[in-house]
Amino acid sequence: MAAALRRNSIADYLLMLLGNAGSAFPSFVIGLVLILVFAIGLKWLPAGGWNNFQARYMVLPIALLTMISVATVGRVTRAPRGCRCAPSSWRHELKPMLIPVVSVIGPLAIASITAAVVIESVFSLPGIGKLIVNGAGNRDYTLVLGLVVLVTVVSVLLNLLVDLAYAWLDPKIRYR
Repeated sequence: MAAALRRNSIADYLLMLLGNAGSAFPSFVIGLVLILVFAIGLKWLPAGGWNNFQARYMVLPIALLTMISVATVGRVTRAPRGCRCAPSSWRHELKPMLIPVVSVIGPLAIASITAAVVIESVFSLPGIGKLIVNGAGNRDYTLVLGLVVLVTVVSVLLNLLVDLAYAWLDPKIRYR
């Protein structure tokens, strides 16, 4: 929103640079850079593990998953047009601007589930991704099938929410 409100400003260029970098580099590269900077270089955060859900162990994996998603949403939010309107009229201009963002959020949420597999590997975390890979390696087809069905149901529900959001954002869209 800040980039869309201030097109061709320094804030716009910096935010779009971060957005493009977050979209251009694979998640495992960004994850390793985060580990190098914040765990090894600055020694502020641990490099991996979970340690009974302590907050400091969750910061880097959550930051990586968020950076990937925010980069894409930021680029799509800025793309339609710049908004040179007063904050009082944002209510009227915000809904049409959100339609492309909502279009991206459904597939992005599904991509975040698959990106979790990489993030679990980079940060040595237990999770659904490792469970699927280990189940396939151990030929536990019931486990793999159950997890694939779970991910599929979540995907269908997310796409349903996206379709309902379309109808809410644009009154011309009606489902029968």
